[in-house]
Amino acid sequence: TDGTPTSARARALVGAGALAWRQQSSDRARSLLEDAVAACRETGETAGLATALKHLGLLALHGRPPAPDQARWLFEESLELRRSLDDRDGVASCLNDLAVLAIEQRDFALAERHLRESEDLCRELGHRYGLSFVLNNLSLVALEQQDFARAASLIRESLELARSLGGRESLS
Repeated sequence: TDGTPTSARARALVGAGALAWRQQSSDRARSLLEDAVAACRETGETAGLATALKHLGLLALHGRPPAPDQARWLFEESLELRRSLDDRDGVASCLNDLAVLAIEQRDFALAERHLRESEDLCRELGHRYGLSFVLNNLSLVALEQQDFARAASLIRESLELARSLGGRESLS
C-alpha cells in the first residue's frame, strides 16, 4: 500500500498494541498504540480509537514512573468515545480503569462512584468477568472505609465469580 491508513490497518494496529501490552512489552505496545491512535483518528475508527486510548492509559497508569494525569485523560477520552458508541461494556471497563486510578490516588469517593456505575452496567449486561474485577475494587474501597463486613462480602462474591469463569478474559 501507499502508507495511507486504512480501517483494517488501524484495527490491526490496535490489536497488535493490545497484544503487546498483554505480553508486557511496554515499549512495543506504546509504539503500536500511538500509531493506532493516529490511524484510527484518520480513518474514523472510533471503537478502535477508544480501545487504543484505554491501553495507552493502562501503560501510563502502570508505567515506571506512573503518569496518572496522562492516564486520566486517556481513560476519560476512551470513556467519552464508548458512551458516544453506546458501548455499555466498554463504558463499564473505562469506569473501572478510572476507579483504579482514583484508588491509587486515594480518592475513594470518586472510585466508589465510578465503580457503582460500572457494577450496575456489568450486572445489567450479565458481564460476570468484569463484575468480578469491579467487586474486588469495591472491596478495596470498603476496606479503606473500615467496613470489613462489606469488604468481605464483596471479595467473596468477586472470588465466586472468578472461580466460576476459570481463566477467561477480558474487559475490553
